[in-house]
Amino acid sequence: MKWMPSSILSSNRLGLNEQYTIRGPLMDDDEEKEEVDAVIFAQETDSNIHLAVTREQFRLVRFRPAVAMVERGPGVTIALDDLNQVDHVVGTCKGERLDELAQEQLTDVLTSLIKESPEPHIGFYRRAGPLNLKIHAFQLLPGVGKRTANEMKNARDIGDWSTFESIEKDVGFDPAHSLAVRYVEELTDEILKPRLVELLLRAPV
Repeated sequence: MKWMPSSILSSNRLGLNEQYTIRGPLMDDDEEKEEVDAVIFAQETDSNIHLAVTREQFRLVRFRPAVAMVERGPGVTIALDDLNQVDHVVGTCKGERLDELAQEQLTDVLTSLIKESPEPHIGFYRRAGPLNLKIHAFQLLPGVGKRTANEMKNARDIGDWSTFESIEKDVGFDPAHSLAVRYVEELTDEILKPRLVELLLRAPV
């Protein structure tokens, strides 16, 4: 189980994991395979290349589906090493190239994945602290200003934030969707910091 530190600012693990690789069916079978399971969220408009996001670390990949693969729409789960589903993995997908529709579909897929496997995502709501003297980590979420962040912190102090459902009752919005929106913002903007997707999903235990 991976948890973010009590204060996001105290962590130095903001960089990308350069050692991460995606190995598809055409890779050497002796090589270690990482992040096999992924979920489709879009298709490139000018080709048969499909876009998917890995289930655990939310890496974006491009792949060409196998001829025999029938279901290829957003939300379909695939195994990147299954030749019946994936002809070959083309490579990583550049988030900044995603159009508005692809971003919306990616947000929907991530929201579903977060709700399906709450840990470690819910850890953000349980443990998020101040980024500095003026800004709380809750303000990284879309539409959350200083006042709302303070209200969220107070609600957490006295409430039961063991599930997304209990958090939603206190904050008045879908916390999984809100976190998914933040993830997509980070995946489509390499400069944006801090990167929750790195801290919560990709940092070493």
